[in-house]
Amino acid sequence: MIHSLQKGGNLSLTKTAPDCNEIIVAIKWLKKTHDETEFDIDASAFMLAENGKIRNDEDFIFYNQPKSIDNAIELINSQEPNVQFFKINLSRIALEIAKISLVLTLHEAKKRQQNFGMLDSIVVKILNATNKEELSNYILADIEIETALILAELYRYKGEWKLKAIGQGYINGLDVLAKNYGVNIDSPHQETKPAPPKKPTVVKYTEIIAPTIEKFKTKAKRAKHENLNESGTRILIDYVIQGILGYKIEHIKTEQRLPKRQLRVDYLLSLNEKNVMVVEAKQIGATLNEKHISQATSYAYFFAVDFALLTNGVEWKLYYVIPKKFKKYEYHLVFSINLLEFNDKIAEKLFSISRFGIAENSLAIIKAKMTSLNTIDEIILSDEVIEKISSLMNNKNEKCQITSDEIRDAIVMNILK
Repeated sequence: MIHSLQKGGNLSLTKTAPDCNEIIVAIKWLKKTHDETEFDIDASAFMLAENGKIRNDEDFIFYNQPKSIDNAIELINSQEPNVQFFKINLSRIALEIAKISLVLTLHEAKKRQQNFGMLDSIVVKILNATNKEELSNYILADIEIETALILAELYRYKGEWKLKAIGQGYINGLDVLAKNYGVNIDSPHQETKPAPPKKPTVVKYTEIIAPTIEKFKTKAKRAKHENLNESGTRILIDYVIQGILGYKIEHIKTEQRLPKRQLRVDYLLSLNEKNVMVVEAKQIGATLNEKHISQATSYAYFFAVDFALLTNGVEWKLYYVIPKKFKKYEYHLVFSINLLEFNDKIAEKLFSISRFGIAENSLAIIKAKMTSLNTIDEIILSDEVIEKISSLMNNKNEKCQITSDEIRDAIVMNILK
C-alpha cells in the first residue's frame, strides 16, 4: 500500500516497512506544459543533531559532497531529467543524528529571475531500496516565490524512523537555509558554483512585493473614498496578509473563538502548526485608539502568542505582548507603519512579520530586541551612565558641580516620568 501524504502529514517508515533498512528518496520536479525554461535545481540533505544543527560540515550532503562520511546518505546522479535521488541507509545513521532534512534549491535564482512557483509541481517518493517498492509519496503544488524548499524530514521518534511532509519555503535560496542549520555556506570547499553578489533577503522581498504594493495603494485609496465598512475592509486586509505578507490559506484562521470566552479574533496566523500572531481588523479610516490596542493585545494574551497586529487596512501596528506574574500582561509597540507611504524601511518591517521573515526567525529577533529595550531605564540609571553624564555636564559648567544623585533624580523626574 502506498501512503500519500499531505503537507504536515507524517508516516512511520519503521511500521510501514519493518524489514527495510535502506530507502531511496526520489525528488522530481515537473515543469508547466510547453515551458522550455532551463532550471538549475539541486537537492541537498542535512544530518541534524538534537539542537537542529549539523555536527560539522561533513553532515551536509550536496553536489560537491555527495556522500556522508559514514556512507549512510548518498546523493546519486540521475540520467533521468529533472529528478535527483538520495540513497539512505537508516541503520548506519549515527545515534546523535535526530533528523535528516531534505531540501531543494534553485541555483542563481535571482540572476535568472526564477522561483519554484514557475514549476507545475514537485513530487517526493520514498522507495524500498531492496525491491524498489514505493512506500510513500508527497506532491507539493502550492509553491509561490520561494527559491529554497524544505521538502521533507526523516526523524527518530521512540525508536522509529518517521517521515514528515514539510513544504516550507525560503526566498533567499540555499544561503539562509544552510546557515540556519549551522553550515558556513561561504566556505570555498562547499560552494564552487559561480554565484552572483549576495543581497540581503529583505531587498529581494522588497523587489518582489513592489508591484503588489502599487496595486494595494490603488485599492486602498478607492476603499477610503468609498468609506468601506469593517467587512469590506477585510477584503483589503486579506490582500495584504496573502499577497504582501505571503501567508497561505492554511496559515490563516478567521473568527477564532477565544478560549473560554464568547469573543472572536478576526485572524489567527499559524506556521508549522504554531500560532504566531493575532490580527485585529478595524474599518478603513478608523483611528486606531487605546480601546482597539487593548482589544488586540488581550486577544494575543488569551491565545498565548507574543504578537498582536492591529490594522485598519492602511495603518498597521505591531505589539509585543508579555505575560506577567502579578498582572495578566503588558504590551509594547514594536512599530507603526502606513502602507500608503511605502518605502524600504517599511518593507523591512513588513518582511519581519511576513511568512518569509518568520521562517528566518524574525520574531525571535524582535523579542530579543524588545526584551533588551525594556531594560533601558536600568541602563540609563546605572552608575556607569550617570558618571559619564556627570563628567560631561561638570566639564561644561565649572561654576557648579552637579552630583550623581542630582542627575539621577533629574532623569527620573524629567525623562522617565
